[in-house]
Amino acid sequence: MKLEVPFEVLFGDSDPSGWVYYAAVFHYVAQAEARLFREAGFTGAAIVQEGYGLPRARVEVDYRRPLKVHDRGVVRAWIGHLGNSSIRMEFELIRDGEQEAAVTGSIIMVTVGLLAERAVPMLDSMRSGLMRFTESG
Repeated sequence: MKLEVPFEVLFGDSDPSGWVYYAAVFHYVAQAEARLFREAGFTGAAIVQEGYGLPRARVEVDYRRPLKVHDRGVVRAWIGHLGNSSIRMEFELIRDGEQEAAVTGSIIMVTVGLLAERAVPMLDSMRSGLMRFTESG
């Protein structure tokens, strides 16, 4: 299942040309990620309270078409892969009225024990909650 979260490119999210500033895309994706985890049964604060962190190990983004000030659309996010301790979240930004993504990418995060300061297996409850958002879930 793919989760969809709306976005709008605001003036403050753009560069002097009026195109979306590249880093603003990560703000939109972070909103989708937070909602995906909430709907999977977790919040960032709850994960930390359980003694875990989810640092990013890799981020890839392809800017395929320009997004401009006042463009609206949706961020689609889903889980592309669940490893023992890794999560690969895929995403795409699609402008309203278009079929092709303007931006695509993925983020690999790793379940880390905050006390151990190393990768640890993800909680079974986290895995089962995130399975809803895999293409086979």
